[in-house]
Amino acid sequence: MQCDSCGAALPVEARFCLSCGTRVEQAAPDTTVDPVLEALRAAIGFQYRIERLLGRGGMGAVYLAHEFALDRDVAIKVLPPEHAGTSEVRERFKREARTAARLSHSNIVPLHTFGEVSGLLYFVMGYVAGESLAARLHRLGPMDSEATRALLAPICDALDYAHRRNIVHRDLKPDNILINADSGAPLLTDFGIAKAMRADAQLTTAGQLIGTPHYMSPEQALGRADVGPPSDLYSLGIVAYEMLSGRRPFEAATPLEALTERLRRDAKPVNAVAAGIDPDLASAIARCLQREPVNRWPDAKSLREALLPSEEEAEDSLQWRMLRIWVTMLLLLLLASGHLAIFAALHPGSEAFRRVRGMTAGPVVMIAVLIVAAAIWLRVSGIPAGDIARKALQQPRWWRSWYPRWLRRRGDVWDRLPRPVRHFRVCLGVCQISIPVIIMPQYLALVWSRSNAALWLLPAIFFVLALMFATRRRALKHVAAASGANAEEASKIVSTATWRVSLWRRPAFTSVLRGRPGTASPADGGFTRDADATRPEVDVTHRAATATRTDLDATRGFDR
Repeated sequence: MQCDSCGAALPVEARFCLSCGTRVEQAAPDTTVDPVLEALRAAIGFQYRIERLLGRGGMGAVYLAHEFALDRDVAIKVLPPEHAGTSEVRERFKREARTAARLSHSNIVPLHTFGEVSGLLYFVMGYVAGESLAARLHRLGPMDSEATRALLAPICDALDYAHRRNIVHRDLKPDNILINADSGAPLLTDFGIAKAMRADAQLTTAGQLIGTPHYMSPEQALGRADVGPPSDLYSLGIVAYEMLSGRRPFEAATPLEALTERLRRDAKPVNAVAAGIDPDLASAIARCLQREPVNRWPDAKSLREALLPSEEEAEDSLQWRMLRIWVTMLLLLLLASGHLAIFAALHPGSEAFRRVRGMTAGPVVMIAVLIVAAAIWLRVSGIPAGDIARKALQQPRWWRSWYPRWLRRRGDVWDRLPRPVRHFRVCLGVCQISIPVIIMPQYLALVWSRSNAALWLLPAIFFVLALMFATRRRALKHVAAASGANAEEASKIVSTATWRVSLWRRPAFTSVLRGRPGTASPADGGFTRDADATRPEVDVTHRAATATRTDLDATRGFDR
């Protein structure tokens, strides 16, 4: 060190120049030195190259490192020495490592190893090159319905996996959902306060608040010890609400006020806060945010099916399937009964039409009673009446013809089908309805009355069938010319259900659709995205800025 006035050499500890007496200004202390980082480098630097700090949280600091042996980037979470002396904190940190070690899922950040060196407790986990959901929402703002579905569904898969292993996360929030920059896949992290539901010992007791206040479920806010999987679904509902609207359902000046609000009132529907949200998605989120756990989704798998139905699996519970079958039977019987009533009025002297119509009265009453009973059962389960009605009348899986837009399944491509294909499907629908509802009852009544007019119905049946086959042939020719498909592939395209999204994304299927993906809005039942468009966008330049961030709301009095 030298004197600024005379240039004389001075010892480091000098306060005045020994030659000229000038006061020596001491350099400001280096605040950039990270003692934990230096201690970590000294302890495990032979195995890992510790590069930089990624984030700090209530349960430690996370550093980016490179593992020499396997030539890969990892994230190392360290318990700071000032906390390591507390037995409860040490045990909770170890429990986080044990919990993460039990979970091996593509949408959960993996744990590689755990260790304790020179008084430092640490564990090594997978490094997610990307950004947190919180950073993405801050950077890009609210997401649309399809992107929200695509991001939430894998998180539901991860939660279902954890819940089936009796692990509840208890701190779901955007900061703890990481988005991989390369694949766009979301990964769940930070099981620092996760609860093993069947653990022999609990580190938390009733009345102790653990979690992030703005994302807590009502039972968490009350400090109850029996917090289970429904609590995670409530927190995920808040995350989904924020993804769609850019705001949380309970905005408050203080965390305590936020907790009080969710105990006093229900959240405002998300589609009342933000426009353009699919009704079924808004309904799924509203069910997540029910104050009573029993009124929420029974499990994460059920919520995932509501967000992105799996076409290969049974789509509903038994009561839902029976309700849909009964509603379909009731509608067909009512159409048949109305048709017979018209013919009975046109033929006042014939008793046959009245008798056949009378045969439908008993089944109509019985099925109506079953429908009411099933609807009451579902309503008692906490499902809104509007959702029950919409689901009961939703487009059947076997139906291939036109259907009202507001009752179509999500992703339906009817409006984009070429005209020849739609003509064939309309003829098919006419056959499916007219033969059992109009022709067969009328034929039965005419035979009962021994009328020769029954013979004239047979040509009508053949005419309808011939028209259907003619329009099908025309549709096959159009599809083959548009896509270059062979006869078998063209037949599959012509007859595939319009809501089978995974099939309509294939090149051969997409080539016959009119317009570009995105020309029809979801409200119109249009197909809005291609295979790549459902992947959440990630800015690669923001790789890992908050990749393993474990922040807790800085709120005094809330234990981590």
